[in-house]
Amino acid sequence: MDPFERRRHVTRQFRGRVSTLHYDPGYSNYSNLLAAGYRVRFFLNDVERSDVTVADSEAGTITICGIERKGQVAIRLDKVK
Repeated sequence: MDPFERRRHVTRQFRGRVSTLHYDPGYSNYSNLLAAGYRVRFFLNDVERSDVTVADSEAGTITICGIERKGQVAIRLDKVK
């Protein structure tokens, strides 16, 4: 590897269901991502949302304060240093 090589930063995205609720099937995905050292961020129509309980990028749905919304859902991952 060249020590002067500059690598392009590529934002990782998760495809599937992620949930912060213990009883939801997507919770295992969420807890595994946190254990792997990722910070999980949720976006609905390219606007970051912080109050998300359930997000499914494949179905295009996101649940915010108990209200399900549809749109372009992105679950972006940042590696915590």
